[in-house]
Amino acid sequence: MLTFEPTGTHLGATVRGLDLSKPLDAATIGEILRGIGKYQLLRFPDQKLDPAQHRDFAAQFGHPPAIRGRLAIFTAPGVAEINILSNIVVDGQPTGATDAGVIWHTDMVHNPTPGFANALYALKVPRRDGKRLGGTEFYNLRAAYVDLPADIKEKLKDAYGVYTGENYTSIERTPFPEYGTNSHKAHKKEPVRHPILMTHPISGEKVLYCDPGHVDYIDGVPPGERDALLKFVLAHIMQPKFHYVYDWTEGDLMMWDNLSTVHHAVLDFGPDEHRLIWRCQIEGDKVFDPAFLARTVDAVRATA
Repeated sequence: MLTFEPTGTHLGATVRGLDLSKPLDAATIGEILRGIGKYQLLRFPDQKLDPAQHRDFAAQFGHPPAIRGRLAIFTAPGVAEINILSNIVVDGQPTGATDAGVIWHTDMVHNPTPGFANALYALKVPRRDGKRLGGTEFYNLRAAYVDLPADIKEKLKDAYGVYTGENYTSIERTPFPEYGTNSHKAHKKEPVRHPILMTHPISGEKVLYCDPGHVDYIDGVPPGERDALLKFVLAHIMQPKFHYVYDWTEGDLMMWDNLSTVHHAVLDFGPDEHRLIWRCQIEGDKVFDPAFLARTVDAVRATA
C-alpha cells in the first residue's frame, strides 16, 4: 500500500510501499504526482536500482534527456540519461562530477517548457563522526509566493524571467554571496521567458518561479524597476523560513519538483569521504500536457 509520511516541515514526505525497479500503473503515477504537487519533495527509501531502471522510473513522468555538455563524460555505461555525481577517484581519474549543482538553481530552466523534476539515487553517502554529509538544500518557491506582499504580486503578475545561459553569478544580479561558486561558465543559448508567477500544472497553485543561478533579468515591468525587483525577489526567496536541508541515506531515491523549489549541493565532505549519487532529469513535456494529467492525476482525484 502506498503511504506518504510528511516530514513535518514545509517541504517533503517519505513514500513507502513501492519498488521503483518495476513499472508503475497510471493510478500510482497519479498518486506520486499528487504527492509532488502537495509535498514538493518525495523520498523513496530502500530502493535497489540499476541505471536503466532509474532512467525508466523517471521516464514515466516525463522525458529524461541525455546528459550534455561538460557532464556528459560522467554518465552510466550505456545509459546516457544517468549522470554520475561522485568525488571517487580511481587510478587518478575522477569517476563522476564533483561540482555539479553547487550554485542555487533549478534544473532545465533554459528549456522552452520548464523542466519538471529531478530523480536522484544515493549509493554512497559521506559521514564524519556519525553525521551524514553531502546533503541537498532547498528553498520553497510556493511558500515564497504565498508570502509575497500584495503590491509585489501586482507588479509581477505579467512579468517574465529571462534566461539566456550566458551568466551564472554575474555581480549585477547577485545581491548577496549565498549562491556558492562554480567552476564553469555556461554557453549563451536562445533566450527563453518563463512567468515569474507561474501556475503549477499539478497543484494549480502559484509559485515564485525564479532561478537565482541563471535568471538574467525580469521582463514585463518598467525598465527602471527591473534591477530592484529582481534583487527583492531573490532575497525574498532565500529567507531562512523557506529553507530545508535533506540528508541522504544509501538506497534513497529522492524526486523533487523543479517548478516549486530551488536547490544546491552541499560540498562539506573531503576527498576521502566518498559520495556517489546518480542523477536523472525529467522534462516538463508530460506534466504540462492536460491529456497526461487527465489519465493520471485527474483520474486519481476522481476516485478519491
